[in-house]
Amino acid sequence: MRRLRDKTGLPALALVLGLVKGGFAVFLGTVLTGAVGTGYLVAAAAKAKQPLRAARTALLLVLIATVPAVFDPHTGDVFNIPKYTVVVIGALVLVGLWVVASVHNRAVPTWRNGLQWVVAALVAWTAVAALTGMDVHVGLLGNYGSYDGLFSAACFGLV
Repeated sequence: MRRLRDKTGLPALALVLGLVKGGFAVFLGTVLTGAVGTGYLVAAAAKAKQPLRAARTALLLVLIATVPAVFDPHTGDVFNIPKYTVVVIGALVLVGLWVVASVHNRAVPTWRNGLQWVVAALVAWTAVAALTGMDVHVGLLGNYGSYDGLFSAACFGLV
């Protein structure tokens, strides 16, 4: 058993049981480490906040951790629909949490910096380009299989 472990660099028991196979073990370990780290950050960030603000913070942290993972070229999927869906659903849930917080607090949440104006200008310019382009459908959704049009820019802007 010791000889087997020395050759592979992986624990011999895991290899004997067939639980890991080379690169997949590294991938799985990375995903699990990222999930545990994200869970720890969510718990630490939401500890001393109001429930709705904690939910928004948790959602943003999860999106920050998962969106780059699903947009990795190695996770390529047919037409990239799952990748686009994660961003759209995350943005819609975030807007829903903002609306619930606004109704609950009877005030619109305020921003503390001026970054929202830069993002709004970028999304507005994307809207102008999408609506005045040669093909409005491509401007709204993006090229076939890429989904990088106005809708995804608006969702990224919301996030």
